Amino acid sequence: MSDQPKSIKEILQLAQSAEKKGDVAGALIGYSEILAKAPGHSKARRAVQKLRKLHGVGKTLTQADVDRVLVLLQSSRFEEAANATRILISIAPKEALLHNILGLSLVNTNDYSGASTSFRAAVKINPQYTEALSNLGSALVQMGSLLEAIRHLQSAVKQNPNMAEAYHNIAIAYKGIIQPDDALENVEHALRINPGYVNAMNTKGTILQELGRIEEAKACIQAGLNIEPANSDLLISLGSVYAIEGDLDRAKAAMEIALPGAGDAATPKFKIGVLLGQMGRREDAIKLIKEAVTIDPTLASGYRSLGMLHQFSSGDPLISEMEGIYQKYGSNPGVKMHLGFALGKAYEDLGEYEKSFDYLLEGNRQKRKIVSSYSTKNMREQLATIQSTFDHQTIERLRQLSVPTEKPVFIVGMNRSGTTLVEQILASHSQFYGADELIHVDRFGQRNFDKIGDLPNSVYIEFCDEYLAHLDRVSGGNSERVSDKLPVNFRWIGLIKGLFPKAKIINLTRDPRDNCLSIFKNFFESPGNQYAYDLVELAEYYVSYKSMMDHWHLQFPGEIHEVSYEDLTASQEKQSRRMLMYCGLDWEDGVLEFHKTKRDVKTASVGQVREKMYQKSVKSWQNYETQLKPLIDVLEKAGRLPSD
Repeated sequence: MSDQPKSIKEILQLAQSAEKKGDVAGALIGYSEILAKAPGHSKARRAVQKLRKLHGVGKTLTQADVDRVLVLLQSSRFEEAANATRILISIAPKEALLHNILGLSLVNTNDYSGASTSFRAAVKINPQYTEALSNLGSALVQMGSLLEAIRHLQSAVKQNPNMAEAYHNIAIAYKGIIQPDDALENVEHALRINPGYVNAMNTKGTILQELGRIEEAKACIQAGLNIEPANSDLLISLGSVYAIEGDLDRAKAAMEIALPGAGDAATPKFKIGVLLGQMGRREDAIKLIKEAVTIDPTLASGYRSLGMLHQFSSGDPLISEMEGIYQKYGSNPGVKMHLGFALGKAYEDLGEYEKSFDYLLEGNRQKRKIVSSYSTKNMREQLATIQSTFDHQTIERLRQLSVPTEKPVFIVGMNRSGTTLVEQILASHSQFYGADELIHVDRFGQRNFDKIGDLPNSVYIEFCDEYLAHLDRVSGGNSERVSDKLPVNFRWIGLIKGLFPKAKIINLTRDPRDNCLSIFKNFFESPGNQYAYDLVELAEYYVSYKSMMDHWHLQFPGEIHEVSYEDLTASQEKQSRRMLMYCGLDWEDGVLEFHKTKRDVKTASVGQVREKMYQKSVKSWQNYETQLKPLIDVLEKAGRLPSD
């Protein structure tokens, strides 16, 4: 479609065509556009008079006209309301109320782009129109334009500080750009205005969940369920909390309860599908997620999850389906983001690497916009502070409070370096329990690293007791070793070796080109991976990680066990024996059959650990060598490229 201005003749043809099709609103808008350009145009003037007479619309806007479209809107006859409002706008184009009504009608037909255009028109006519400002912000949240949404919503609450819904939408937007503290502040403001605001209770629960405040999150969600026991959003959130706690069966049960009451079953079906995938029920997961995206084609995160579970082949109808959604909803940043990752995976499966990378680049570009607060400078400063904080003196002080247990095994490294694979191998041993990614150490470190010397002894003692109690709780208390597989715990090795000096630490290494490419191909739900969406920033983070590990090896010589992903995939038994020996466990042949071990896996490696060991990911970077040049240049300059 051309973006060039249309001539009066072209507009007249379009208006007459709309009139023939019965599109009264479209015809009136076209004829009115002609009269705006040429007030004396007789054909357009006569057509407008005829249409208004036929459809009961006068020459001027009346209150009865407005009341009629409001009744349609309130009766959920949204398309009729939109068409009727367009007719009125052709009579009174400067009436801000009409543009706001049209926007509300379009929101309810999921046309957020059209709605935002209408709300913008209302605000342009009347910049003090607080409701339209708030509605514009809400529509932009739905479109994924979160920074712009925050700007308009903050203008709305400045004009009217009692708008609970606007504060709630600000919270949702801040949550989306990974600023949970700001999100929590705004949702709590919404709840102070309206303490019974159930949707805000749900949002607060999900924010607390992201902050690792699980018990508070559960209490907040339960408070909402006390008001609305059948609220599907709250039940889904409760299920998510159970999933974080590792109780996937209970999580699935909570979400299944949500299905009958869900006005749109897409979200609970999608969430349950993801859980089934984590539980190893791949085919069931794919079936349910496909049902979800059939119900709601804009559920782009569903297509991304499908891509992780599905092996694409030439002529796969799912690819053309995703491309159609990508084109149709291309103005929605969230759709482009999730489908960018999904289509990148699809074309990699087909061996079309250039096309794959183009989609991956766009998916990452959209995600990077969301994590706009991240900077390499801040990351480096934090790591430098951590290094200087956990000096010899601090470690010795912590060891005066330490617990001499050998139970914890910390598996660290970069994301996508093989940490999940190592945990699956070890968890196949009868005396080893894989607890997956636990947030306790990272949360404690993040909150306290800049005041380690000022904390009273009781804080450390309480932390150790709570952490070890959690290991016993999730493992049933019957395992000699329990793994904590949070890769970013490489930052906190000083804290770990201070408080748990006998704990084992396994650090995974991998060719940085393969490692960084694998990260770039994956979308991370966790807010702690903001470095992952730009090739240069990704390489800079890898360099900082290696420098951090060099520091810990010097501080704790011989205490950290290094495992190469390449060596592990080439010599599975040899490396598995070394790991078990390091952990103080006897050999069991069962660890070689790790892919048969039934346990829940929540990371992007869920597919690999269900298969036998393979090496197809080794040197996969060579398929994208040209595209990865910005990343490779940074690694080479830092001296971090391996000798091929």
